[in-house]
Amino acid sequence: MLATSALSMPQDRPEEEEEGPPAEGEEAAEEEEDNTVEISTPYGMLKGLTVEDEEDDFTQYRFLGIPYAQAPVGRLRFKDPVPLRPWTGVRNATEFGSSCLQVGPSVTAVPSRTS
Repeated sequence: MLATSALSMPQDRPEEEEEGPPAEGEEAAEEEEDNTVEISTPYGMLKGLTVEDEEDDFTQYRFLGIPYAQAPVGRLRFKDPVPLRPWTGVRNATEFGSSCLQVGPSVTAVPSRTS
């Protein structure tokens, strides 16, 4: 089953030379640069993000919000997780999914038992 993941891979890049200010129109082209990546999984295609870390010289591939099982609704409620069904098209994995609803007081510590 799939889960949210981030992969890191070192990059072999030559040292970049200092350049002057960008020519008119070049700056806008750089901002539109695509920072996504698509991969194939047994369930279908995923679209994730690439994040360049120039300081440590590596690229991180992020695939966010990927469900690990079918949603527990209807007849699946309160049952063991059921594997995903394959999908068609490209599933967007560039953002986190919804958070689980949390109701009630927050638990910060478990009381200790005394005998």
